[in-house]
Amino acid sequence: MTRSEFSTVTTGTRIVVMPAASLVLILMGAVTVVLLLRERVEPPALAWALRLGPVVTIASMVVAYLMVQSTPAQAAAADLGHRMPIIGAHSVGPPDGGPGMPVTNFSTTGGDWRVPHFVGVHSLQALGLLCLLCLLLTLGPRMLGTRHRTALVWIAATAALALTGILTWQAHRGQPLTSPDTATVTALTALAIAVVAPTSASPPAGPPFSASLSTAAPAASHI
Repeated sequence: MTRSEFSTVTTGTRIVVMPAASLVLILMGAVTVVLLLRERVEPPALAWALRLGPVVTIASMVVAYLMVQSTPAQAAAADLGHRMPIIGAHSVGPPDGGPGMPVTNFSTTGGDWRVPHFVGVHSLQALGLLCLLCLLLTLGPRMLGTRHRTALVWIAATAALALTGILTWQAHRGQPLTSPDTATVTALTALAIAVVAPTSASPPAGPPFSASLSTAAPAASHI
């Protein structure tokens, strides 16, 4: 995100552009989820990946809304009647523009709202890729069963939503992603255990996806 996304327009009253855009995207995501719930999509794992992905993305857009809230310094300046061409910040604690991680430039000296926003937005693509891998991955001579593929998508979506929440909590406390405290490490460890425990269970038997398509084709021809 760039500084232009924190810009304001003054026409008697100050209008913040980014929160309005975030609200529109949240509403669009909600409508998408409702429409997908009404549609029949096969296989079920893909259907739930398409439905749950936007849910996590909506959560990330709520984080984007937090980015454009006035910082304490900006609020104090506004109280004094100073003009504020910029409202909001990526960083929590230090000002924007400080030391950052390579490539992403996430702050290494304070919290950064972009971290949970990044995870939430790209969970949509990650769930789609997971669904594709589930369809291609074989365990011995047979593929993962339909119910097991769907369960993996649900686990991944829940984990992505929980991870977005933990990273939001970490950023809110002004803590860099690279320097988690004991509470953050404990939360991340608990999440990892909660994800690994069900996924390590033996998958239920199920026919290969290609076989299910081949058996469904003759049935469809009689309709």
